[in-house]
Amino acid sequence: MKEKRRFTLIELLVVIAIIAILAAMLMPALQQARDRAKLNNCMANTKQIIGAFGFYVDGNDLWCPIAYYNWPKLSGTWARKFMDAKYLTLKVLQCPGATFEPGKPHSESNTGIGLNYGTFGNTTASDYFVREPTVTSFGRNSRLVTFADVPTQSAKYAGSNGRTFSRSQGFFEENPAAYHPMSVRHAGNATCGFFDGHAAVKSRSELEPIKGYLSLFNPTRAGSPVAGQLWNRQ
Repeated sequence: MKEKRRFTLIELLVVIAIIAILAAMLMPALQQARDRAKLNNCMANTKQIIGAFGFYVDGNDLWCPIAYYNWPKLSGTWARKFMDAKYLTLKVLQCPGATFEPGKPHSESNTGIGLNYGTFGNTTASDYFVREPTVTSFGRNSRLVTFADVPTQSAKYAGSNGRTFSRSQGFFEENPAAYHPMSVRHAGNATCGFFDGHAAVKSRSELEPIKGYLSLFNPTRAGSPVAGQLWNRQ
């Protein structure tokens, strides 16, 4: 009778090594596919959020929403206002690529997608209120970043509240001094919603030049150093 041939230990090790090499080669591709899916989902959410921004403006006599409402009868964040108006659900108000600490979960106060605090501030000062025609008259709708990815609340990003971004003290999350920074969590890119209603993926190199008043601050706000003059010159 013929003896059955069995794999030797060396042959098994060779097969295992080949499988490990193939897995190592596939892992980057799988990770890229996952990252791309998160980016696409974040882009879809951002499009819905910028759409809800337009619904809010149309339904409130062309007044834009602000980052945070301090008055008792209006208390809440911009995200809470969108949810109360049934424009969006909490799930849409989230970047799928964002991570949330156990003690600081995803909520309307910690979305990972932030509103431009420089242009749309809070009710501590009446000059933060902005009407759509006022901004539109400057002809920079397609350049005004209204929403963008932001770091979520965490000890690592103590300057981020998870729902707004601004220009002050740094602009991106890796800056230790950053205060309400943007996040380029999608392989060096951020999803952005613009005032004219379109959404786009922007790289860090594309976002760096917009740190000034031209794109992030309301030029009509009382006390603004530029008071609209720089916008008119561009």
